[in-house]
Amino acid sequence: RREFPGRRNPEPSMNKTLALISICGTLAAPFCLAEETAPAATPAVTPTEEINLLKNGLKDWTFDRKGVDINTIAKIEDGVLKLSGNPAGSLITRGSYKDYEIEVEWRWPGKPGNGGVLPHVGEPNQIGVWPRSMECQLLNNNAAYFLAIPRKLPFESKPNPNKGGVSKRSEAAKENPLGEWNNMRVQCRGNSFKVWLNGELANECTGWPDSEGPLALQNEGTPYDFRKVVIRPLPKE
Repeated sequence: RREFPGRRNPEPSMNKTLALISICGTLAAPFCLAEETAPAATPAVTPTEEINLLKNGLKDWTFDRKGVDINTIAKIEDGVLKLSGNPAGSLITRGSYKDYEIEVEWRWPGKPGNGGVLPHVGEPNQIGVWPRSMECQLLNNNAAYFLAIPRKLPFESKPNPNKGGVSKRSEAAKENPLGEWNNMRVQCRGNSFKVWLNGELANECTGWPDSEGPLALQNEGTPYDFRKVVIRPLPKE
């Protein structure tokens, strides 16, 4: 369970724990509440050089489902991070970041599915198991959409407006054919984001309420691969 500065985090009572277990046993995994198992929050840093988040294997990551060993849902083979898809949850960096650029390259090796890159991760379980964050969507055919978690959090976007916490990408931005690698870059600058999909500016937003936090990758039902997950300093505007 992640600790949040300035907030009390009391242990749940036995009754609440039993109730949670009962609820989780009757609902599908993506909608079942999960307890955070990540370490206490650390001060956010601004990268001064490029950092390969796959270089140290899984040492730089945690998985936010209590009782689930990260090695059962994720592995790195020949430099490629392979996510199993189940159980649903988030692979979260141990570090916290601000004012930086993210670059990922991903593919669907089999059937297409859903996933996402989540900058500025906050409180857990805001929509099902998903933590507070601005999701940069990796869903097949919807990559580079913005999804606010939770949907009520405010932001303004272009070229398409925010509608109910969702902002579609530019029509000019395209995904590569199924099975091929795609590239996404996300610039996190203060309370704004810019997303490029395969080299094309796909989406922009301003007014997001958070400006720092850990980075997460969603494990959301379908196996998929990442051959690149790096963070780096922002380019000068």
